[in-house]
Amino acid sequence: MNKNVVNLKRILLIDDIYTTGSTIDAAALVLKQAGIEDIFYLCIGIGQGQQCSYIK
Repeated sequence: MNKNVVNLKRILLIDDIYTTGSTIDAAALVLKQAGIEDIFYLCIGIGQGQQCSYIK
């Protein structure tokens, strides 16, 4: 079986709007499990929501 291997240490995720943080939270969790050390997030707009615990 082939495994996907991530050789990156930092990644920037870009999304159109941050509301509850559920999208970035789920993506950051998977990326952390894959070995990404630093995850940064950029969004165009922001609504009311909670801060994600996986991002610096």
